[in-house]
Amino acid sequence: KSSGITNRRVSLADGTALVVELVAGGLNRPADLAFMPDGRLLIAQRDGTIRSVREGTLSEPASLSDRWPTGDRILAIAIDPDFARTRFVFAIVAGGGTFSVIRVREVGGTFGDRAVLLGGINAASVEPAASLRFGPDARLYAAFDDGGQPRQVGDAASPNGKILRLNADGTTPDDQAGASPIYATGSSSPAGLDWQPGTDVLWVADAAPAGITPVTSESSGDGKRIRGVARASWRLPAAWAPTAMAFTRGSSVPALAGNLFVASDTGQRLLRVRFDPLEPSRVAATEPLLQDVAGPVVAIAA
Repeated sequence: KSSGITNRRVSLADGTALVVELVAGGLNRPADLAFMPDGRLLIAQRDGTIRSVREGTLSEPASLSDRWPTGDRILAIAIDPDFARTRFVFAIVAGGGTFSVIRVREVGGTFGDRAVLLGGINAASVEPAASLRFGPDARLYAAFDDGGQPRQVGDAASPNGKILRLNADGTTPDDQAGASPIYATGSSSPAGLDWQPGTDVLWVADAAPAGITPVTSESSGDGKRIRGVARASWRLPAAWAPTAMAFTRGSSVPALAGNLFVASDTGQRLLRVRFDPLEPSRVAATEPLLQDVAGPVVAIAA
């Protein structure tokens, strides 16, 4: 929704005052957001197109490829940490009953040189879910749902219900345990990935069940390879189905530094999550924001 949003003031429980501003309207089922090094905000739409916002101007939709298969949907996007040199944008798309991780090159607002880095992953769920982000180690982390078959979460041979860790060219990192891209398991319906500032712990939002889970990186038996180990999950409030999540890192609003924000379309709001400064893995407090201010919240970026 666009009406009534601009200049809405929001007061937080700690007294912090925020102003809600409309950045762009008229989008077609946005799925994910990503900031570019030059300040542009990329908006992935489920119809297979990307739009960008720069200084309040919204671009026309651009396809991720001139050979874009009909019916493919974009679920998640990520920007190469070395974007200034490579111009690479990565995405997870779903079509024909499968997930694919693809890479395209962006030049002047257009996308080309499409390459499929990983494909053939079961995407038979009624509403396929996947997340994609680059980690602090410059590796690409991709999470896929269980493909509508919960048993696949426990199947070590299946990427469904797992988080994969990849090099930017789609290969498996040399320091990955088991020489397999599978980094961690237990993500039945991933809604978001992000790393907690100051700890480099990966947190995962999952819609089934509705919760957030910390994943720590640990060495395998030889001490040279790593794997992700999921810790105890924290259940989200009742009727809160997560759709995205992001940590805040900047100092523009000091009171929000290190906070986690979890988006929800069913609750039409954001959940602010604060952590114990002495025990960063422990949730200290939560606060719902934007209740019914902007409609269902489906994507978030900080």
